[in-house]
Amino acid sequence: MELVNKAKALRELGEAIADTRKNKNMSIPQLAAKTKIEASILEQIEQGSYDVEYTKLLRIAKGLDTKFTYILPPLD
Repeated sequence: MELVNKAKALRELGEAIADTRKNKNMSIPQLAAKTKIEASILEQIEQGSYDVEYTKLLRIAKGLDTKFTYILPPLD
């Protein structure tokens, strides 16, 4: 039994990050500069095709000036 649908979770996480970034009128290159994460990696994260590490999530949340939990998708 699968506890979490990984593909769905990554897609929802990416959507939450992209939505938050866009709501703050921030481009991917701007977020990359603030987080020191390559823009290509951020693009993959937003597309849901990159299994992002916890520390990168913390850097993204800080770069977006938001709470870490705000970008996490709810568990079904």
